[in-house]
Amino acid sequence: MFYIALLLPFIIFPIIWSIPRFKPKVFVVGLNKTGTTSLGDALATLGYKRLGWKDLLSRKLFHDWYSGNLQHLIGLSRTYDAFEDLPWTFLYEEMATMYPDAKFILTLRNDEEKWWRSIHAHTNRNGWVGHELLYGSQFANESNKETYVSIYRSHNDRVREFFKDQPHRLLELRIDNGLRWEELCEFLGKKNIPKTAFPRSNPKDKWSNVDHLKIFWVWGKFVNWVETLLVTWLYYAGKLPGHPALARIETS
Repeated sequence: MFYIALLLPFIIFPIIWSIPRFKPKVFVVGLNKTGTTSLGDALATLGYKRLGWKDLLSRKLFHDWYSGNLQHLIGLSRTYDAFEDLPWTFLYEEMATMYPDAKFILTLRNDEEKWWRSIHAHTNRNGWVGHELLYGSQFANESNKETYVSIYRSHNDRVREFFKDQPHRLLELRIDNGLRWEELCEFLGKKNIPKTAFPRSNPKDKWSNVDHLKIFWVWGKFVNWVETLLVTWLYYAGKLPGHPALARIETS
């Protein structure tokens, strides 16, 4: 028995150490073109198991959310520690209830005009049916500028309103001011601040130096065409809804 007692720590401690340690979850709830990918890369640097935009998977998840089927999303939320980009942007109410210790980060631009210029350039590189469902049009242009900007404004206001009684759970970050490790780490309770520069992902000049042969452009057009065809019948009974997603949520 004496020798068994001596061996117990060597048996028990490895078992305890091998039990997964789940971090309080972090959800980035800013709309796209507000630095969400940069923040996701930063969270990955801090050790979070992060789920960002995964193209085909994220497209499916978006339509799951839009059509009200949240089961797959809820299942994935148990697997990862940090989430950014669509459709997680719009799931803050459900996730805040499901994970009472979760933190939320609202990424913003310094003003609406800066966001508009960025989303205008982004959508005009390649259309996406998801933007049609969100904003009423796949492409941001002067004719629908007010719709795009009002939905951006409405989303930010709704996030702030939801967390007004629990401000400790929400951090606002404006990417135009330059993101800093210190502010993020303090909010997340991280004492070890990385020595590396804060990530800067998907900068504007990145797109001017790639795809000279339009390969990605053609691929994006094809994927969007296939996605539109499939989801129209699989999710929306043969006809895309003719109104923005946030308007649907606000009137539900």
